[in-house]
Order: sequence, then C-alpha cells, then structure tokens
Amino acid sequence: MKVLWIFRAPVKGVFSIENLFGSLEQEMRKKVQLEIYHYDRKKSLMNNVRAIRSYDTDIYHITGGTNFLALLLPAKKTVITVHDIDHYLLTLRGIKKYLFGLLWWKIPLRRSRITCISQHTKEKLIDNFKIPDHRITVIPNCVDARYQSITDVAPIKNRILQVGTKKNKNLERVIEALEGIDCVLVIVGRLNNAQQMLLEKHKIKHENLLDLDLEQLIIEYNKASLVTFISTSEGFGLPLLEAQVTGTPVITSDIEPMRAISNGCATLTDPYSISDIRQSIVKLLSEDKEHLIISGLNNAKSYSANSIASDYYNYYVDKF
Repeated sequence: MKVLWIFRAPVKGVFSIENLFGSLEQEMRKKVQLEIYHYDRKKSLMNNVRAIRSYDTDIYHITGGTNFLALLLPAKKTVITVHDIDHYLLTLRGIKKYLFGLLWWKIPLRRSRITCISQHTKEKLIDNFKIPDHRITVIPNCVDARYQSITDVAPIKNRILQVGTKKNKNLERVIEALEGIDCVLVIVGRLNNAQQMLLEKHKIKHENLLDLDLEQLIIEYNKASLVTFISTSEGFGLPLLEAQVTGTPVITSDIEPMRAISNGCATLTDPYSISDIRQSIVKLLSEDKEHLIISGLNNAKSYSANSIASDYYNYYVDKF
C-alpha cells in the first residue's frame, strides 16, 4: 500500500502536526510505502496540486492545515485528519466565517474520508458541519517515544510546570489560584504583558522558558513535581500524556477531551473555578502521588507510536 502524507507549508515555531505525524513515521514505514509532501507557498495552488498528483499513491492523506486541497484531489483516495475547529468556532465572524467554513471544512469534508483525534472533536464536526457519525473515525494522537522518565533527573519539590500561554491554556486562573502557595511556577511559552503583571500582582515565584528543544522540554517534565494542564478547550491535549509518560502527576480540566484521555489517571478540576484549581494544587502538592504516577504511565502506553500507527494502518486497509 502506497500512502502520501501531505503537510502544510512550514511555519517558524508552528510544528505540532508535523511532530505528531513525525512520531508515527518510523512505525508507519514498517507497514506501508510512505512518502511525504510539504505544501510549498512559493508555488501556485495548481502547481502544488500537480506535484501532489504526480505521486504514484493509493491514498492522499491530508494531515492538517491544507483541507482545501481535498477540493482538487480524487475523493475516493483522500482522507483528512481533523485536529480541532476552534479557529472557525471562536475567531471568525460574518462572511469570512461562512466562506472559510464552506471551502476549508464543509465541501472538503463531504468529499473525503475523515479521521479526527478525539471523540470531542468528532462531536464538534457532527454538530457544526452535519457530517454523519459513521463517516468519522477517531484515531488519537500518539506520544513521541522520546518522552520518558529520566532516572538521574529527580522531581523538585513544589515545582509546577505549565506548558502553554495562549488564552485556552488558562494560565491566568492558575496564577490567581497559586497566590500564597510556596511553589515555583515554570511557564513554557511567551508571556504577554497582562500575564507578567498578574504574576507580579500575586507575587508568584516563576521561571519563563522560551524556545526549548524537545530534550530540554522532557527534562522540565521530569524536574516538575506536577503539571498543570487546565485548559478551557483542547482538540486533544497531548501535554497531559507527555506528563504521564515521564512519570509526572497531572492536574487537568474536568471537561472533554481531557476527561476521556486522562482515563481516571489525573486530578480533574473545574477550569473556570479559581478556588477548585487552588484546592486541587494544594492537595496534590501535599499528598502521596505514587498512585497517579503508576496509573498515568499505564494510561500513556495506549498512546504509543506503535499502537497509533497500527490504528492508521487498519483504517487505511478498511477504508481504501
């Protein structure tokens, strides 16, 4: 079986989809003849399409970020993976939203087969674009095999790791919840002025880490005594599993998809309640975490590259 993975054009600092499928690449090459194409912004749309269609392939797999290409590829040979639709739901308005929804989502999805990364994303597709349930298959993300517990890096007491600073990552409520708690908040991601002022107002000891490579991020997971991943919305929530596979307990949101992905192996809290977040942090900092560490490690095994690559292979065989 020949499969072409189609990636969006490279953008500096934006590589989540590329990393996710990159984690699967080695395992997928054991199962199929895999080739990869990156959309080229220097070429016209039609020249990109000609280049894509020049591949001798059985399946065109749009991995995310270029759904519009499905308008110009053979419908019976094309699959789109959907990560989330929050940009469409939360950012766009008026005629721009209508046109984007039509050309990026509605028509491409109706012409293609569809996978998505969580049941939560599937339900959004059904609700917003009226895609029949049976046409969407959930195949979750995998955890990069390089994430692991490092034996010579011990967790530091009361060191809390927060990965991400965008609005949905809910950093502001985490900051407010930490006032008066003896801890160090390690924030990965660029802080805006309001977030910096909030840290100063609530006198939060913190470190702000930027431009970490993967090895450095894995070390930070291992150094943390817990991870706060209390987002207000996510398509999947990979940091939850990255923490678990490194043996670090997680506090996450009591909403989907985090509730399903954590599978009872994380502390759940209301992401909109500062008092609930605070109570969860205080409790987890003070109690024995061994049960969460062990259960989290076991939960993360279900999301290994080998397991998820097998899911994609079985999907290809079944649908094409």
